[in-house]
Amino acid sequence: MSRRPLLLTAACSLFGLVAWTGSHLAPETAKYRVDIKSHQVIDLSPVNQPAQTQDFGATGFLTISLKDSTGGKAMDAVLDSMKVDSTSPIPPAVADSAKGSSWHGLVSPQGKISGLTAGTKTTAGGQFESILAGFFPRVKTGAKTGGTWTDTLD
Repeated sequence: MSRRPLLLTAACSLFGLVAWTGSHLAPETAKYRVDIKSHQVIDLSPVNQPAQTQDFGATGFLTISLKDSTGGKAMDAVLDSMKVDSTSPIPPAVADSAKGSSWHGLVSPQGKISGLTAGTKTTAGGQFESILAGFFPRVKTGAKTGGTWTDTLD
């Protein structure tokens, strides 16, 4: 009896297992648009002056990749671009320099990010680091791709 068919079957079975395992470990990648709006009120009534208000905002486009890891998912985030509005104190050239800022961390099964470190750090890109630190817990359970939500902090 020839062993060749048996070896061929075993080799094909092993290849199928390796191919399935490899595709299971492929990273999940999603793109996000993050709008930052700031409204500041400075109360100058103690010095008999009217209140001063300042409104400005920025929009960042993030690519976040998640890959299964021990204790959760390894996260890689890259700031693809950043735009500031006309009233922002951040000059457009500084916002442009934020392109390519990156961060790495671990997302727990509960959605908490830990060990967040900057791979490349820019002044304007730092605006998004604090947002990333709490990014995933803010997403409500059952959120659908393409959905939107608003979060307000006073």
